[in-house]
Amino acid sequence: MTRIDNWNALFRKKRRPEPGTPPGTITVDKHVPAESIHLISYDEAEVNECDLNTVNELKTLIEKHNNKVHWIDVQGLGNEEYIRELGNLFEIHPLALEDIVNVPQIPKADQLKDQLFVV
Repeated sequence: MTRIDNWNALFRKKRRPEPGTPPGTITVDKHVPAESIHLISYDEAEVNECDLNTVNELKTLIEKHNNKVHWIDVQGLGNEEYIRELGNLFEIHPLALEDIVNVPQIPKADQLKDQLFVV
């Protein structure tokens, strides 16, 4: 092994499901930073930014300001329930959720119903 191979083996963690698990299995790393959501909502007249703690807060703000464009930055992929709540809110396919938590990924784009999923 070269020095680069050793470096990659030590520091490049892969969060892959164990062999034999069903497709769509979410495997999380419990050692990542806590989850948080940063929401930017805007229209022609104004821009609003806020930090949120729960998916319900996000849902409430999006419903309240449904006429605005929303940019949502989610940090922290260590809570499986949190990821599933986001998936339910935005109707994200289970295979896409699996790809979201399995980083690093090879770049790809998938057409899923009325969504374009890019990793």
